[in-house]
Formats: sequence, C-alpha cells, structure tokens
Amino acid sequence: MAQKQFLSRKEFGEITGLSPSSVDRRLRDHQIPFTKFGRRVLIPVTVVEEMKGKAGENLAQTRTEAQA
Repeated sequence: MAQKQFLSRKEFGEITGLSPSSVDRRLRDHQIPFTKFGRRVLIPVTVVEEMKGKAGENLAQTRTEAQA
C-alpha cells in the first residue's frame, strides 16, 4: 500500500501535539497549507516534515546561543 500523502485535521493534531482549536485557527490564518476535497480539509504530510526540520534548526540555534 502506498504511503499517505495527506492527513486529516485530527491526524495532524495528534502528530504535532496541537489541539483541534489550534489546528483550526492555523488553517483559518493560512499558517498551515491545506487542500479541500469536498468538505474535507486535507493537510499534506510534507507540512509535518517541514515543521520537524524547522524545529531541529531552532533547537540547534538555541544550543549554539546557550554555549556562547
């Protein structure tokens, strides 16, 4: 079976640890890219991967600043 390309709002919230209201607010403010398929809101899996990459960069920067 092929790997998932999209996540539901609920799945996205569970993976990222965001509450349903936080996910909805970020979708409404266009902070999270999404696609609508009928009434469903679908969030690309790549968004989670990008968030993980940014979190890693921020952690590395914080460690560097703490050592200085």
